[in-house]
This record gives sequence, structure tokens and C-alpha cells, in this order.
Amino acid sequence: MSIPQDLLGQHLPFEDQPSREPTMSEPSVFVEETCLGAIISVMAQLNRRNGVLDQISADHSTSFLSLSITREGNFFSLTHEGNKFARLNKQLCTGLSKATSNRQVRLQAYIAHKDAILAVQKENDQPLLPIEINIYGSLNDADDVGAKLSKSRIFLQPPRYGREERRYMNPHVLRFEGQPNDESLPYSTLFDAEEIHSSDSSSDESLSGDGDEIEMDDMFGFQLQHISQTNVPVDRRIKSNLLQHQKEAIGFISQRENGQRLEHSLWNYNDTDEDEPFYQHVFIGERRTKPQEASGGILADEMGLGKSLVTLSVIAGSLDEAEKFTGGQEQSELPQKKNRTQATLIVVPSTLLIDNWINEIRKQVSY
Repeated sequence: MSIPQDLLGQHLPFEDQPSREPTMSEPSVFVEETCLGAIISVMAQLNRRNGVLDQISADHSTSFLSLSITREGNFFSLTHEGNKFARLNKQLCTGLSKATSNRQVRLQAYIAHKDAILAVQKENDQPLLPIEINIYGSLNDADDVGAKLSKSRIFLQPPRYGREERRYMNPHVLRFEGQPNDESLPYSTLFDAEEIHSSDSSSDESLSGDGDEIEMDDMFGFQLQHISQTNVPVDRRIKSNLLQHQKEAIGFISQRENGQRLEHSLWNYNDTDEDEPFYQHVFIGERRTKPQEASGGILADEMGLGKSLVTLSVIAGSLDEAEKFTGGQEQSELPQKKNRTQATLIVVPSTLLIDNWINEIRKQVSY
């Protein structure tokens, strides 16, 4: 796996001497420290030459390791007893620097013990270390820290470690009146996760007896759709020139929303086994005189491929049809009658993401 140098590049090299820089993770916890959430799937670049990870991974008393995070200017490193042994990538450091500057914030890294051992055993000089980073701070700073992180496209998830005896309040979680507080949400530790995996494994074995089985990979492969259209129309109100994969995504969404029959369907036409032809579901075997196709779908492109732009393009392309949908309708003054609307509802997981959508609309749509 090749790692772009500009992503992992740092201004300062690893040092073998203990760092005298102030760390962002101290043993003492300031009053009313709140866990704001965790940054998951972080890959830190390990410097294995100083042998620090070899030393701390030899401790088998717990199934995970807790690591300090040191800040040096705008860069962050993992440390143990003052010795730096891994560094975070430049993009993440930039986001963390903006979110934590001039605030009472503490960062703590965690890694599963088995992942630490695997990293030690790798042959390359600087393997990647999979970690999670918990963010602790004052409740008064929570919204500000969350806003800075979201602008850097860093989003907090429920923490798996280090939440013991601390309040948990994630600024990236949208809350409604009557909704349970974050503290009441299930809190999973690594031990819980291992028990779940163990339970899942045993249940899988019990279900793997004789009989026909449907492999998930086969099912998804069978339903793989590819829209090979080259002239998918893009609404005139969209300012940007869309790429081919974005046009194909528009074509896919349009097919799913308009109820067009796709090339691969879950319903097979059968006119030989019965007196009257019918459609039979390929998995559950149900028979119908007409296929009941499900509309809608999931646009699951990788980050940065333009899902927001595609979505806005589809919405813009539906505006004329939406106007026809409400055209000629007399708006009723009676509260019990439902009036038609041209609006499209966009649901996002956090109020902080609404600003991103507003900016995209202003940037991409002429109105």
C-alpha cells in the first residue's frame, strides 16, 4: 500500500530523545471534563526504530493500549514516557490544530492490543498504526470544537474506550426534545466487541449446516448496476461540468426514482411453469402477476467523488416536474387537507453539516 508523501509529510523528523514539549494528554483530568467523541479509523505512521511500541505492546494485562498525544506546533505525535514513536498525518493534524488551539482540550489515543502486535511484526520500517482518538474538553467548548472539526471534514463517533466516569456529549449528534441523552446510549468497550464477535462466530457455525445458502457477495454482485449512458442530461441550473461517473450516478438515481425497470431485477418472468405467466422473486420465491420493484437506492461513492453535487443535480433536474406536481392546485385553508409541495427534504446527521450543504447550493446552483 503506497502512502502519498504529502499526506504523511511532517516538518519535524522523529527524535530519539524524550520530548520536553508540553503534551495534550496528561494523567490528571481537569474538572468536569467531557468526552466529546472519537475520531475512528486513524492511521498513524509508526517509527519502530526506537522500539517504544515493542515495549508497551508486551503488556498483555489489557486488550487495548492507551497512548499520549503530544503537540509540537501544528503537528501531533504519539508518545510514551516522553518518547515519540508515531505521528499523525498532515491533514488530520491541520484539523486538530484548528479545533484545539486556545481551548482546554485533551487528546488520547487508543489501539487494540492485537493491532499493536501486528504493527510491530510488520517488516517495513514505518508501518501504519490503526488508532482511535478520543477528544476530551469543556462542555462550553463542545459546539465550537465540533464546528472546527466538521469544517475540516473530521466527524466524531461514539467512543469505544476511555469514557469511564465521564460525561459524553457529542457535538456532531443532532438532538431532539425527548431524545435520550448521549450518556444513556449503549457504551461498547473492546471486551464487549470481542464477545460479540465470538458470539457471531459461533452462531455462524450453527447456521452453516446442510441446505441452500445465499452468499451476500453473490447477492450484491448479482444486483450490481452500471449505467453506461454517455449523454445523461444535466440541468441547466448546475454551474459545474460533471464528470462521467457523476452523470452515471444521476442516471442511476433517475432510474430508481422514476420506477424504471432495471436490467437486473429481483423478479424473474416465468411463462412456462404455470398456465398463467407470473413473476417470481429470485430469493424468497414469492410469485406475483406484476413485479413489485422497490424504488430508491444508495449512492455510496467514496469521499470526494461529488455525491453532494450529484444529489443537487438530481434535485435541480426535478424542479420543473415539481412545479407541474403542484400546478393548478388550490391551496386549502382547511388544516386537515394536505397541500402538495415542491420542496425536497435533505436530512443530514448533524446541524453542522447544514452549512456545508448551503455552501454547496450557493456554489453549484444558479437560482
